[in-house]
Amino acid sequence: MIQTAPASGPNRIRRLRLVSRWAGVVALTLCVGTALGWAAAVVVVAPQNEIPDDEVYYTAAEGEVSSSTTVNINASWPAAFDGVNLASGTVTTIAQSSAEVTNAGTVLYTVNLRPVSIAIGAVPSFRTLASGSTGQDVAQLQTLLASLGHYTGASDSKFDSRTARAVRDWQRANGASPTGVVEASDIIYVPALPARVTINTESIRVGSVLGGGETAIHVLADRPAFTVNTSADQARVLVDGMTVSIEGPAGQDWKGELRGRTELSDGSISLTVEGTDGTAICGDECQTIPVDSQSTLSATVIRVESTTGVVVPVTAISSDASGNTSVTLINGSSQDVEILASANGLAVISGIDSGERLLLIGTKASP
Repeated sequence: MIQTAPASGPNRIRRLRLVSRWAGVVALTLCVGTALGWAAAVVVVAPQNEIPDDEVYYTAAEGEVSSSTTVNINASWPAAFDGVNLASGTVTTIAQSSAEVTNAGTVLYTVNLRPVSIAIGAVPSFRTLASGSTGQDVAQLQTLLASLGHYTGASDSKFDSRTARAVRDWQRANGASPTGVVEASDIIYVPALPARVTINTESIRVGSVLGGGETAIHVLADRPAFTVNTSADQARVLVDGMTVSIEGPAGQDWKGELRGRTELSDGSISLTVEGTDGTAICGDECQTIPVDSQSTLSATVIRVESTTGVVVPVTAISSDASGNTSVTLINGSSQDVEILASANGLAVISGIDSGERLLLIGTKASP
């Protein structure tokens, strides 16, 4: 707490102004209403002390300094791969549920009642495969048939009688005519499975007429992306490495940190939030984030971690040309100190004890 000895005239007015100003700093709850929703709280309680005439002093006291910013987090599932439909005709059924974890061989939808399945492969489906066909796409087909238990031979890239027999078994299991021939439109190959897969409902709907070439599916990334969109000015105080505490859709407490930023076309900044240990922020609870829309979650960016100790106003701290920091004690002597944390005009320091009285003069130290 700050006190001054009685005085009169201009000196008294000057001291009262200083006292009024610093009384609001000593017990402080700060809320600055920006678009991001700034919020910080610092509480310091100092004992009474006697103050000599003509000076303003502050009594150092145990307290806490912290600073945080409330933001909105955008959570969405980016598409890692888009699969193209090659079938022509009318969509008769949609078999794949939205964002379901999909395995090789799953039927996605049917066109003219013919199933369209998903499988793993680097080569996209581009031709009809039948007895006598050879190539990497045949090996991909054989790998699919083996994973489903229909084929026991080697994936040797040769469409032989065993492969044809396995194809017929697969077609029967899917409810298709067992022709032993695989059309290009029967399979959509993707880089990896299992994966979360969504149907592109803009083009694949029951009753839609397809001509081939439409984007049929989106294979989602293995985790949602978390971003904060903010203005360039607000982004300056949100730096990489700051901890972010996110409230999940079901009230979960997820932790991440700021890592990287991108300037958008409108001049705003998109800040990336990632898991602190390289894993998904949402861990095993990512399924609570909708896959067909962007979710907005409440979050807090910890700008200054909560630090307790001896707290003083930053105006009690002086710094020299070498960056050394010190305070002036009541007897006029200088005492070197170290700033452990600083926010909102207050600093936690080491080098003096609680109860020391300091002169509020000197050059303001950088937070």
